[in-house]
Amino acid sequence: MNHLGANISYNNDIKKAVENLESLMHAGYNTIYFDGDFLNVPSFPQLKEFSKIIPDFPLQPFSAHNLQLFPELEQKPEEIIPFQSEIFEKAKILGVKYLTCHFGWCKGLKEGDDFDFENFLKKYSIKLQDYRKKNIEILKILCQKAKKYGLTLTIENLPIECLADLVTTVEDLLGIIQEVDESNLGICFDSGHSFISGQNLYNEILKAGKFLFETHFHDNFGRISDKNTINDLHQPVGIGKINWVEVISVLKKINFKNSVVFEISCDEKTLEINRVNWDRFLQLYKDKFSQWNF
Repeated sequence: MNHLGANISYNNDIKKAVENLESLMHAGYNTIYFDGDFLNVPSFPQLKEFSKIIPDFPLQPFSAHNLQLFPELEQKPEEIIPFQSEIFEKAKILGVKYLTCHFGWCKGLKEGDDFDFENFLKKYSIKLQDYRKKNIEILKILCQKAKKYGLTLTIENLPIECLADLVTTVEDLLGIIQEVDESNLGICFDSGHSFISGQNLYNEILKAGKFLFETHFHDNFGRISDKNTINDLHQPVGIGKINWVEVISVLKKINFKNSVVFEISCDEKTLEINRVNWDRFLQLYKDKFSQWNF
């Protein structure tokens, strides 16, 4: 059975971060996915202080969210490299193996511009395909640097219309992985983003296959609004319309061995509801559907 992991936040408060570790432990999880604020908010001394506390818990650091792979568009693309080098240093302190990235996400990108991205690029006289090409060049450099820290980078599928659909489908992600051509680059599959985009999750995960290194699992009701904040609810599994038995089936089919990670609220009650529901879906799959061919 796969280990289970979930996200915790730093919230600019080391005491709150420790409380989040306690919630993960009490709710029955095994691995830690650190939200992006762990890599951006605490100083190196603060992060080292927190890292000394982690071994007090029966939890294994697994991944962290590394959102920005590109600098502000006024800057040269290569100027992101020193920033990312610091991120890699912090990831090493936390002891994670994976860094989850949003391909094409630049520093300074404001809410709203992510869903009007081509017009955002036009303000800087940048064509979408030129932007994609430069992001691939930078990602290759970052993968090579990440190897020196023992890190693997993963790129995450985003909701339909976000970043002009650069990374909406698994096929988009596989194309990037092929062009970057580095062994430490894989896929983080976000169930909620895929469902919002009207995709068949079974087929998308099946396409990911051996390149699926991470999951960001959460539930929602699909695309019910033009506002992504209403669609992308990050609910516990079972509090939405995703077919989780089908998801479990395809994870078994591709022989997924890594920790199954959930991206939900990190309060203990939500974490517990999610784990209980996941366990029930696992049992339902085992009892009723394990012999089905989805």
